[in-house]
Amino acid sequence: METQKIYKYLSQKHADMMMKEGIIRIGTLYEYRKNEQPDKQRNDNNEGKMSYVYDIDAEINARDLPKIFADLVQEDVNFKNIILKTPLDAQNSYIYCGSQVFDKNLMTEFKTECCVEIFDIKNFVETIGKQLANEGYIYNCVLQGPCNYIGHEVDVNFNETAEFLKDKELYGHQAEYRVIYKPLIYNVHGEIVKAEIESLGNGITEFRTPKREDACAPVIYPIIISCNEIIKFCRKIS
Repeated sequence: METQKIYKYLSQKHADMMMKEGIIRIGTLYEYRKNEQPDKQRNDNNEGKMSYVYDIDAEINARDLPKIFADLVQEDVNFKNIILKTPLDAQNSYIYCGSQVFDKNLMTEFKTECCVEIFDIKNFVETIGKQLANEGYIYNCVLQGPCNYIGHEVDVNFNETAEFLKDKELYGHQAEYRVIYKPLIYNVHGEIVKAEIESLGNGITEFRTPKREDACAPVIYPIIISCNEIIKFCRKIS
């Protein structure tokens, strides 16, 4: 079922700034890995990380391994009774998140006093994306959807992105919905290098960082934007 609304839990100050001036904070994926911050409900050292896992019982030659592992094994060797794992670390990205549920317990958990309901997610997300693109932060590549609470170890056939994986026991009750805005990628000459974007079907979009050796993502930081247009897609409900 498609998510119809998302709920943003905020302090009184930040809720007023959002509803009166359209001022919001866009975070980054990597900032939520910072365990030293005293906010265990928002911080997760595994943000954007996952490991492909392949459990081998019967003997198999390296040439017959799933491609993600075969590319790592250069020798002609056999494997048996072993579990192979290979980690993947998502590129840092801009992120805006909320919850799919209105729950006053979450308000307490996040140490906030207010909740803003975003009732038109499509236009809210697109409006922010256009402004970020116009200001040179992104080139309007957006991934969005509910978090997948299956942990960070996945089967080799898993075809979603690491940015949406969370641990169910610790965070499942938050029912998080997140929007990922991919930052611009540059080469050493300062030119923009377009990433590869492919639809995999079933609402899944894959974003692949360019393989060019001269391509790199800039170091990104949380940003504050003022976008009056988003006010009409929200309402303060608590």
